Amino acid sequence: MGNRTSLKVECGIKDSAFISFFNILEQEQVPSWELDSKLREIAERYRELLRRFQTISSDDPEVQVLKEQARDAIEDGRFAEAEVLLAQARKHDRQAIARIKASIVEQQAALEKRQFSEAASCAEQAQLQRLQYNYGQAAEFWQEAAAVFPEGYQDELIDYIGATGYDFWRIARYTEALGCFEQSLSLARAIHNHEQEAKLLNNISLIYEAQGEHDNSLNCLEQGLAISQRIGDLEGQGAVMSNIGKIYCAKGEYPIARFWLEESLSLRREIGDWEGGGNTLIGIGQIDNAQGNHVMALSCYEEALTISREINAKELESISLSNSH
Repeated sequence: MGNRTSLKVECGIKDSAFISFFNILEQEQVPSWELDSKLREIAERYRELLRRFQTISSDDPEVQVLKEQARDAIEDGRFAEAEVLLAQARKHDRQAIARIKASIVEQQAALEKRQFSEAASCAEQAQLQRLQYNYGQAAEFWQEAAAVFPEGYQDELIDYIGATGYDFWRIARYTEALGCFEQSLSLARAIHNHEQEAKLLNNISLIYEAQGEHDNSLNCLEQGLAISQRIGDLEGQGAVMSNIGKIYCAKGEYPIARFWLEESLSLRREIGDWEGGGNTLIGIGQIDNAQGNHVMALSCYEEALTISREINAKELESISLSNSH
Protein backbone atom coordinates (compact mmCIF):
# COMPACT_ATOMS: atom_id res chain seq x y z
CA MET A 1 0.00 0.00 0.00
CA GLY A 2 2.95 2.29 0.75
CA ASN A 3 4.17 1.97 -2.83
CA ARG A 4 0.77 3.05 -4.08
CA THR A 5 0.73 6.07 -1.79
CA SER A 6 4.20 7.12 -2.94
CA LEU A 7 3.05 6.65 -6.55
CA LYS A 8 0.11 8.98 -5.93
CA VAL A 9 2.37 11.61 -4.37
CA GLU A 10 5.09 11.17 -6.99
CA CYS A 11 2.68 11.65 -9.90
CA GLY A 12 0.61 14.36 -8.22
CA ILE A 13 -2.57 12.37 -8.56
CA LYS A 14 -5.66 13.54 -6.71
CA ASP A 15 -7.38 11.13 -4.35
CA SER A 16 -10.52 11.16 -6.45
CA ALA A 17 -8.54 10.27 -9.57
CA PHE A 18 -6.66 7.53 -7.74
CA ILE A 19 -9.97 6.00 -6.68
CA SER A 20 -11.06 6.08 -10.34
CA PHE A 21 -7.90 4.17 -11.25
CA PHE A 22 -8.89 1.40 -8.84
CA ASN A 23 -12.41 1.37 -10.23
CA ILE A 24 -11.00 0.84 -13.73
CA LEU A 25 -8.79 -2.02 -12.55
CA GLU A 26 -11.71 -3.56 -10.69
CA GLN A 27 -13.90 -3.44 -13.77
CA GLU A 28 -11.11 -5.04 -15.78
CA GLN A 29 -10.73 -7.74 -13.08
CA VAL A 30 -6.98 -7.26 -12.91
CA PRO A 31 -5.31 -9.90 -10.69
CA SER A 32 -3.86 -8.63 -7.40
CA TRP A 33 -0.27 -9.40 -8.40
CA GLU A 34 -0.61 -7.08 -11.41
CA LEU A 35 -2.19 -4.14 -9.58
CA ASP A 36 1.01 -2.19 -8.98
CA SER A 37 2.23 -2.42 -12.57
CA LYS A 38 -1.22 -1.58 -13.97
CA LEU A 39 -1.54 1.38 -11.61
CA ARG A 40 1.75 2.74 -12.84
CA GLU A 41 0.61 2.22 -16.43
CA ILE A 42 -2.65 4.09 -15.85
CA ALA A 43 -0.85 6.83 -13.92
CA GLU A 44 1.55 7.41 -16.81
CA ARG A 45 -1.31 7.60 -19.31
CA TYR A 46 -3.12 9.99 -16.96
CA ARG A 47 -0.10 12.28 -16.74
CA GLU A 48 0.44 12.13 -20.54
CA LEU A 49 -3.17 13.15 -21.12
CA LEU A 50 -2.92 16.09 -18.74
CA ARG A 51 0.34 17.20 -20.39
CA ARG A 52 -1.46 17.13 -23.73
CA PHE A 53 -4.03 19.61 -22.48
CA GLN A 54 -1.19 21.99 -21.58
CA THR A 55 0.13 22.09 -25.17
CA ILE A 56 -3.11 22.16 -27.15
CA SER A 57 -5.50 25.10 -27.29
CA SER A 58 -8.34 26.21 -29.53
CA ASP A 59 -9.10 29.54 -31.19
CA ASP A 60 -12.78 28.89 -30.48
CA PRO A 61 -13.60 30.21 -26.96
CA GLU A 62 -16.42 27.68 -26.50
CA VAL A 63 -14.18 24.78 -27.44
CA GLN A 64 -11.42 26.11 -25.20
CA VAL A 65 -13.78 26.29 -22.19
CA LEU A 66 -15.07 22.77 -22.82
CA LYS A 67 -11.52 21.41 -23.04
CA GLU A 68 -10.52 23.16 -19.82
CA GLN A 69 -13.56 21.65 -18.12
CA ALA A 70 -12.64 18.25 -19.55
CA ARG A 71 -9.09 18.62 -18.24
CA ASP A 72 -10.39 19.46 -14.76
CA ALA A 73 -12.74 16.48 -14.88
CA ILE A 74 -9.88 14.17 -15.88
CA GLU A 75 -7.68 15.58 -13.15
CA ASP A 76 -10.45 14.74 -10.63
CA GLY A 77 -10.97 11.29 -12.10
CA ARG A 78 -14.39 12.16 -13.51
CA PHE A 79 -13.68 10.38 -16.74
CA ALA A 80 -17.27 9.87 -17.91
CA GLU A 81 -17.92 13.60 -17.55
CA ALA A 82 -14.71 14.34 -19.46
CA GLU A 83 -15.90 12.09 -22.30
CA VAL A 84 -19.12 14.13 -22.60
CA LEU A 85 -17.23 17.44 -22.54
CA LEU A 86 -14.74 16.32 -25.19
CA ALA A 87 -17.59 15.06 -27.37
CA GLN A 88 -19.19 18.50 -27.12
CA ALA A 89 -15.91 20.18 -28.05
CA ARG A 90 -15.56 17.87 -31.03
CA LYS A 91 -19.12 18.66 -32.12
CA HIS A 92 -18.36 22.40 -32.06
CA ASP A 93 -15.24 21.83 -34.13
CA ARG A 94 -17.08 19.59 -36.59
CA GLN A 95 -19.80 22.22 -37.09
CA ALA A 96 -17.15 24.92 -37.58
CA ILE A 97 -15.34 22.73 -40.11
CA ALA A 98 -18.56 22.26 -42.06
CA ARG A 99 -19.12 26.03 -42.15
CA ILE A 100 -15.53 26.68 -43.25
CA LYS A 101 -15.72 24.03 -45.99
CA ALA A 102 -18.95 25.57 -47.29
CA SER A 103 -17.26 28.97 -47.27
CA ILE A 104 -14.25 27.57 -49.15
CA VAL A 105 -16.53 26.05 -51.79
CA GLU A 106 -18.27 29.40 -52.23
CA GLN A 107 -14.95 31.24 -52.41
CA GLN A 108 -13.56 28.71 -54.87
CA ALA A 109 -16.62 29.16 -57.08
CA ALA A 110 -16.24 32.94 -56.88
CA LEU A 111 -12.52 32.63 -57.67
CA GLU A 112 -13.21 30.47 -60.73
CA LYS A 113 -15.79 32.95 -62.00
CA ARG A 114 -13.22 35.73 -61.73
CA GLN A 115 -10.59 33.58 -63.45
CA PHE A 116 -13.02 32.77 -66.26
CA SER A 117 -13.84 36.45 -66.58
CA GLU A 118 -10.19 37.53 -66.71
CA ALA A 119 -9.35 34.80 -69.22
CA ALA A 120 -12.31 35.91 -71.37
CA SER A 121 -11.05 39.51 -71.26
CA CYS A 122 -7.60 38.34 -72.34
CA ALA A 123 -9.16 36.35 -75.20
CA GLU A 124 -11.16 39.40 -76.28
CA GLN A 125 -7.97 41.46 -76.26
CA ALA A 126 -6.29 38.76 -78.37
CA GLN A 127 -9.15 38.86 -80.88
CA LEU A 128 -8.92 42.65 -80.98
CA GLN A 129 -5.21 42.42 -81.80
CA ARG A 130 -5.95 39.85 -84.51
CA LEU A 131 -8.44 42.29 -85.99
CA GLN A 132 -5.57 44.77 -86.34
CA TYR A 133 -3.13 42.10 -87.63
CA ASN A 134 -1.05 42.43 -84.46
CA TYR A 135 -0.46 38.69 -84.18
CA GLY A 136 2.49 38.92 -81.80
CA GLN A 137 0.43 40.89 -79.28
CA ALA A 138 -2.51 38.57 -79.86
CA ALA A 139 -0.31 35.58 -78.99
CA GLU A 140 0.75 37.27 -75.75
CA PHE A 141 -2.86 37.81 -74.73
CA TRP A 142 -3.68 34.15 -75.49
CA GLN A 143 -0.76 33.17 -73.25
CA GLU A 144 -2.12 35.36 -70.45
CA ALA A 145 -5.56 33.79 -70.87
CA ALA A 146 -4.04 30.32 -70.50
CA ALA A 147 -2.05 31.40 -67.45
CA VAL A 148 -5.04 32.75 -65.49
CA PHE A 149 -7.50 30.02 -66.50
CA PRO A 150 -8.68 27.87 -63.55
CA GLU A 151 -7.35 24.35 -63.19
CA GLY A 152 -9.35 21.38 -64.35
CA TYR A 153 -10.68 22.81 -67.63
CA GLN A 154 -8.30 21.17 -70.06
CA ASP A 155 -10.41 21.57 -73.21
CA GLU A 156 -10.47 25.35 -72.88
CA LEU A 157 -6.77 25.43 -71.98
CA ILE A 158 -5.98 23.47 -75.14
CA ASP A 159 -7.86 26.09 -77.16
CA TYR A 160 -5.98 29.01 -75.62
CA ILE A 161 -2.53 27.46 -75.98
CA GLY A 162 -3.37 26.34 -79.52
CA ALA A 163 -4.54 29.87 -80.41
CA THR A 164 -1.21 31.19 -79.10
CA GLY A 165 0.64 28.83 -81.42
CA TYR A 166 -1.53 29.76 -84.39
CA ASP A 167 -0.77 33.47 -84.00
CA PHE A 168 2.95 32.77 -83.60
CA TRP A 169 2.74 30.72 -86.81
CA ARG A 170 1.18 33.65 -88.64
CA ILE A 171 4.27 35.79 -87.97
CA ALA A 172 6.77 33.00 -88.64
CA ARG A 173 7.82 32.55 -85.01
CA TYR A 174 7.90 28.85 -85.70
CA THR A 175 9.83 27.61 -82.68
CA GLU A 176 7.36 29.25 -80.29
CA ALA A 177 4.41 28.11 -82.37
CA LEU A 178 5.63 24.50 -82.42
CA GLY A 179 6.11 24.55 -78.64
CA CYS A 180 2.53 25.73 -78.13
CA PHE A 181 1.07 23.17 -80.52
CA GLU A 182 3.04 20.33 -78.94
CA GLN A 183 1.96 21.39 -75.44
CA SER A 184 -1.68 21.47 -76.56
CA LEU A 185 -1.27 18.12 -78.30
CA SER A 186 0.08 16.55 -75.11
CA LEU A 187 -2.92 17.88 -73.15
CA ALA A 188 -5.37 16.66 -75.81
CA ARG A 189 -3.89 13.17 -75.74
CA ALA A 190 -3.95 13.09 -71.95
CA ILE A 191 -7.73 13.67 -71.89
CA HIS A 192 -8.41 11.63 -75.07
CA ASN A 193 -9.76 14.62 -76.99
CA HIS A 194 -9.22 13.08 -80.41
CA GLU A 195 -10.82 15.89 -82.41
CA GLN A 196 -8.39 18.40 -80.92
CA GLU A 197 -5.54 15.92 -81.36
CA ALA A 198 -6.22 15.74 -85.11
CA LYS A 199 -6.48 19.53 -85.42
CA LEU A 200 -3.22 20.07 -83.57
CA LEU A 201 -1.39 17.54 -85.73
CA ASN A 202 -2.68 19.52 -88.69
CA ASN A 203 -1.33 22.73 -87.13
CA ILE A 204 2.06 21.15 -86.44
CA SER A 205 2.18 20.11 -90.09
CA LEU A 206 1.88 23.81 -91.00
CA ILE A 207 5.07 24.54 -89.05
CA TYR A 208 7.00 21.78 -90.80
CA GLU A 209 5.63 22.81 -94.19
CA ALA A 210 6.61 26.46 -93.63
CA GLN A 211 10.14 25.25 -92.91
CA GLY A 212 10.21 23.07 -96.02
CA GLU A 213 10.07 19.78 -94.08
CA HIS A 214 7.52 18.11 -96.37
CA ASP A 215 7.95 14.57 -95.07
CA ASN A 216 7.47 15.57 -91.43
CA SER A 217 4.46 17.61 -92.43
CA LEU A 218 2.92 14.68 -94.32
CA ASN A 219 3.57 12.37 -91.37
CA CYS A 220 1.57 14.67 -89.07
CA LEU A 221 -1.25 14.98 -91.58
CA GLU A 222 -1.48 11.24 -92.09
CA GLN A 223 -1.75 10.75 -88.33
CA GLY A 224 -4.44 13.44 -88.16
CA LEU A 225 -6.37 11.93 -91.08
CA ALA A 226 -6.38 8.49 -89.43
CA ILE A 227 -7.78 10.01 -86.23
CA SER A 228 -10.45 12.03 -88.09
CA GLN A 229 -11.55 8.93 -89.99
CA ARG A 230 -11.67 6.86 -86.80
CA ILE A 231 -13.90 9.36 -84.95
CA GLY A 232 -16.02 10.21 -88.00
CA ASP A 233 -14.98 13.89 -88.20
CA LEU A 234 -15.84 14.64 -91.83
CA GLU A 235 -14.96 18.32 -91.64
CA GLY A 236 -11.57 17.44 -90.21
CA GLN A 237 -11.01 14.85 -92.92
CA GLY A 238 -11.77 17.42 -95.61
CA ALA A 239 -9.30 19.90 -94.15
CA VAL A 240 -6.50 17.35 -93.81
CA MET A 241 -7.00 15.97 -97.31
CA SER A 242 -6.76 19.48 -98.71
CA ASN A 243 -3.53 20.13 -96.82
CA ILE A 244 -2.04 16.84 -97.98
CA GLY A 245 -2.82 17.86 -101.55
CA LYS A 246 -1.17 21.25 -101.07
CA ILE A 247 2.02 19.62 -99.79
CA TYR A 248 2.24 17.35 -102.81
CA CYS A 249 1.64 20.42 -104.93
CA ALA A 250 4.57 22.18 -103.23
CA LYS A 251 6.70 19.10 -103.98
CA GLY A 252 5.66 19.32 -107.63
CA GLU A 253 3.86 15.96 -107.53
CA TYR A 254 0.75 17.33 -109.23
CA PRO A 255 -1.21 14.11 -110.00
CA ILE A 256 -1.08 13.03 -106.33
CA ALA A 257 -1.84 16.57 -105.23
CA ARG A 258 -4.90 16.75 -107.50
CA PHE A 259 -6.16 13.41 -106.20
CA TRP A 260 -6.15 14.59 -102.60
CA LEU A 261 -7.59 18.01 -103.40
CA GLU A 262 -10.45 16.55 -105.44
CA GLU A 263 -11.19 14.05 -102.67
CA SER A 264 -11.30 16.96 -100.23
CA LEU A 265 -13.50 19.09 -102.50
CA SER A 266 -16.00 16.25 -102.96
CA LEU A 267 -16.25 15.65 -99.21
CA ARG A 268 -16.48 19.34 -98.35
CA ARG A 269 -19.29 19.88 -100.85
CA GLU A 270 -21.09 16.84 -99.48
CA ILE A 271 -21.10 18.17 -95.91
CA GLY A 272 -21.71 21.80 -96.86
CA ASP A 273 -18.29 23.13 -95.84
CA TRP A 274 -18.37 25.90 -98.44
CA GLU A 275 -15.51 27.99 -97.14
CA GLY A 276 -13.28 24.91 -96.92
CA GLY A 277 -14.36 23.91 -100.40
CA GLY A 278 -13.43 27.37 -101.67
CA ASN A 279 -9.94 27.01 -100.23
CA THR A 280 -9.60 23.60 -101.88
CA LEU A 281 -10.69 25.06 -105.23
CA ILE A 282 -7.87 27.60 -104.96
CA GLY A 283 -5.45 24.71 -104.40
CA ILE A 284 -6.73 22.94 -107.52
CA GLY A 285 -6.46 26.21 -109.45
CA GLN A 286 -2.84 26.56 -108.39
CA ILE A 287 -2.09 23.09 -109.81
CA ASP A 288 -3.79 24.01 -113.12
CA ASN A 289 -1.87 27.25 -113.23
CA ALA A 290 1.46 25.48 -112.56
CA GLN A 291 0.70 23.08 -115.41
CA GLY A 292 -0.16 25.90 -117.79
CA ASN A 293 -3.96 25.34 -117.70
CA HIS A 294 -4.67 29.01 -117.00
CA VAL A 295 -8.30 28.96 -118.13
CA MET A 296 -9.14 26.06 -115.83
CA ALA A 297 -7.23 27.74 -113.00
CA LEU A 298 -9.17 30.97 -113.48
CA SER A 299 -12.43 28.99 -113.41
CA CYS A 300 -11.47 27.55 -110.01
CA TYR A 301 -10.54 30.97 -108.63
CA GLU A 302 -13.77 32.52 -109.86
CA GLU A 303 -15.86 29.74 -108.33
CA ALA A 304 -14.03 30.23 -105.03
CA LEU A 305 -14.67 33.99 -105.30
CA THR A 306 -18.39 33.42 -105.88
CA ILE A 307 -18.58 31.13 -102.85
CA SER A 308 -16.71 33.64 -100.68
CA ARG A 309 -19.18 36.40 -101.54
CA GLU A 310 -22.22 34.19 -101.02
CA ILE A 311 -21.10 33.20 -97.51
CA ASN A 312 -19.39 36.53 -96.74
CA ALA A 313 -15.98 34.94 -96.18
CA LYS A 314 -13.68 37.95 -96.49
CA GLU A 315 -10.38 36.08 -96.16
CA LEU A 316 -11.38 33.56 -98.82
CA GLU A 317 -12.50 36.44 -101.05
CA SER A 318 -9.15 38.15 -100.66
CA ILE A 319 -7.23 34.97 -101.53
CA SER A 320 -9.49 34.28 -104.52
CA LEU A 321 -8.99 37.80 -105.89
CA SER A 322 -5.21 37.71 -105.44
CA ASN A 323 -4.98 34.41 -107.37
CA SER A 324 -7.34 35.42 -110.16
CA HIS A 325 -5.33 38.53 -111.16
